Amino acid sequence: MVNKLTDVAKSADQYIAEQGQYGRIQSEKSKVMDHILKLMEIDAQIRLANQLEQFASTFKSDVD
Repeated sequence: MVNKLTDVAKSADQYIAEQGQYGRIQSEKSKVMDHILKLMEIDAQIRLANQLEQFASTFKSDVD
């Protein structure tokens, strides 16, 4: 009986530890996703700036 209770306690401790690991992994995954989204936003802004620069250059050459 004591062995079974000890096994259950060990299993419970292991489960809690695994859940803690899962929580930390999810937290880190969320941080990484936030960074990826920020990088995607910066990339979109750079692309837009490049397109605007091309448009301005084309417009200027048309005016000249």
